[in-house]
Amino acid sequence: MTNLIFKIFFLIASIAFGQPQKNSIILNADSYNTNPDGTADLEGNVKVVRDSEILTCDKAKINNKTSDVFAQGNVTLITPKDFIRAQRMNYNFNTKKGVIYNGLIQTGQETIEGEVIYKTGEEQFRADKASYTSCVNCPPSWKLSGKSIDATLGGYAYITHPIVKIYNIPVLWLPWIAIPIKNKRQSGLLAPNLEIKGNGGGSFGESYFWAIDDSKDATLYASYYDKRGFKSGLEYRFVSDVNSSGSFKGTYLNDRYFGDTDDYKRLDERYAGSGTNREMKPNIQRFSIKYKQHVELPDGFSHNAKVNLVSDTRYLYDFSEDISGANEPALDNRINLSKITENTQSSIDVSIYQNLLKVDPLGPNDQTIHRMPEVKYSISPQKFLGFGLLSVDFDYVNFTNSGKTFYGPSESATTFDLETSQYRAGQRLIFRPSFALAFNIFKLFDVLPQIEYEEIFYQFGYSAKPTTSRRFVRTSLNLKTRLSGIYGEDNSDIYATKFKHEIVPELNYSVIPSFYQEDHPFFGTQTLPFSPNYTSSQPVTEFDTIQFDYEDRFVDQNVITYALTNKIIRKKHNQEGLQYREIIFHKFSQTYDVYSAKLPDLYTDSDNVIRPTIKQPWGELKSYFALNLDYLSFSSDISYYPYEIKTIYSYSLGLYNGKGDGLSLGYSQGFQIRPNYSDPSLSRLIFGARSETASISAYFTTKYLNFNGTTNFDIINSWNPTSFSIRGLLKPPGKCWGFGFYLNKVFGGEFSFSWTLPIFFGEGRSIEF
Repeated sequence: MTNLIFKIFFLIASIAFGQPQKNSIILNADSYNTNPDGTADLEGNVKVVRDSEILTCDKAKINNKTSDVFAQGNVTLITPKDFIRAQRMNYNFNTKKGVIYNGLIQTGQETIEGEVIYKTGEEQFRADKASYTSCVNCPPSWKLSGKSIDATLGGYAYITHPIVKIYNIPVLWLPWIAIPIKNKRQSGLLAPNLEIKGNGGGSFGESYFWAIDDSKDATLYASYYDKRGFKSGLEYRFVSDVNSSGSFKGTYLNDRYFGDTDDYKRLDERYAGSGTNREMKPNIQRFSIKYKQHVELPDGFSHNAKVNLVSDTRYLYDFSEDISGANEPALDNRINLSKITENTQSSIDVSIYQNLLKVDPLGPNDQTIHRMPEVKYSISPQKFLGFGLLSVDFDYVNFTNSGKTFYGPSESATTFDLETSQYRAGQRLIFRPSFALAFNIFKLFDVLPQIEYEEIFYQFGYSAKPTTSRRFVRTSLNLKTRLSGIYGEDNSDIYATKFKHEIVPELNYSVIPSFYQEDHPFFGTQTLPFSPNYTSSQPVTEFDTIQFDYEDRFVDQNVITYALTNKIIRKKHNQEGLQYREIIFHKFSQTYDVYSAKLPDLYTDSDNVIRPTIKQPWGELKSYFALNLDYLSFSSDISYYPYEIKTIYSYSLGLYNGKGDGLSLGYSQGFQIRPNYSDPSLSRLIFGARSETASISAYFTTKYLNFNGTTNFDIINSWNPTSFSIRGLLKPPGKCWGFGFYLNKVFGGEFSFSWTLPIFFGEGRSIEF
């Protein structure tokens, strides 16, 4: 029978109400013949459909009783999980088993080809003289050819005697390999890594990933450095519930290189008198510990922990991949228990710091002040007497260290001297209520007056003056208004592009009308004609009379700050919907020190010589400008010092396209500036070494390459480059493998290079060589 004009149902009984039932087989072909043994032969445009499986071929013999099909010629089988193509194939619809001759199986992005492929189960395959690839291009960018392949969907493909081929060219033979063809985590070896560093030589490492269960895993690290020796490490991660998780990472090595270099032998020359040599040690035991945890507890409590420890301050530079913080003054280790309610916040903290600024990288940490414990309690702003907002803060801290509780004029001092010793331990209690009342005048001016009272108590157990206190009242008034206008193409069209220009003038006045401070050496002994008036925005310097932290500083005694802000905001409709963008922002501000302006015109110095007082009430004039367009960005940060007639500049320009590719240029120029109150006859600010630097960065992403690079230049020294770094990823066609690299060079310093060879297996799965 040829040219059938109707679909043949192998069992009429499988049809109910005109629809095929589950497990029924639907056939279609140009010719169809039945056989005495109950089988049927089909030929020409054969199509066999059973449930969600579809088989097509040139010829087929089908057995309805056993659900076996023997297909020949241009065979394809499509299932919910696989695509199979072959010259001929035996297949059973019930068991999902079969034999594929001269064909391939595709599941997701993975493809297995072979002379003979045995489908031993719904998700199991075995192939002889076969190859595996996850490339989607043809011919594939890479593939692994092997004597045999055993594969399980959601598991691994195990290949015996694989040969790695790049564009069908053999490049590497391996005795055996296991390739993941699944998304679920599973224990196993990770890809090895190679790295070259100028200060430690080359290294080779291997890692083992342990999938403990669905909520916990661990990674064991082992690396060998040709100059340093063997380094081991362990990383552990866990998730207790949706709001609670943590991780730990620790490393250790007995470094035979570090003790034999100037990093250890010569102390840090940045500090006066420290550039001396010390005894060399052949091996230095080095380690890092990094731990963090967040746990949500009952009744609104939460617990946080953070640990960052290193054996020496150089570790953060040599092994930045293990622990970060090289540019910080200290590493923070903290344990916290807190509770937040609708109206209150309370917490207890223990904070231990590791000093990164000490001269000796392996020196003791006994000069560092720790906070053990710190107890805080705050009442959030509440309505008071029917108007205004009242808030209250309590803060208790016990400052301690592992060394002396005080420092005298010499290291050997054992007795506290009120004139020369410095407090390095003690207790402090702060009580700070504040009241604010916000209102508006004529719907034009926003006014915020605020009054704050602060009481501070100190307790020392090792001084002839074991206690002291300070109390003051600070009042402030903030006045602000907003002037705005909206401009656009057509105000009647809601989809038209509109611009809003907003001008915000602002004035703030802060004064301390009432102040009491005991005459106590903790607050410092000032031989100057006046005490410095610190502002809250002024950075901390060595001239501050701070003993413990910023709270010991006395700021904003009598200052006026004005600011003017300009904004242009664009509203635009695009394919993604309504979009707002602040395309222009500009703010400049300046502080006027009323306290300094009211100083006496003359003063008597320590030699009883009358000198004129240098009054410099105007602070630096600050200007920040930012332009943010679709394809261009620009920013400038400028500070002008009126009495020194000096300006510090910083500029940044970026050009980019809609895909994120771009080019950025940076420029900065400035001076080392610090207050000098030791001799008021000198300028208030001293300018040290001048700096002027520039940088250029490029970043782009294409179909076959991701790239970003930065080069820095020293303009003062004839535009000499100071450092450059390049990071890239080559991605050949097929989305299946790549070559990643990172290069960093500091001219006159270290050089490092590392590379990876990632092989992608689809859906974010990869290994890296």
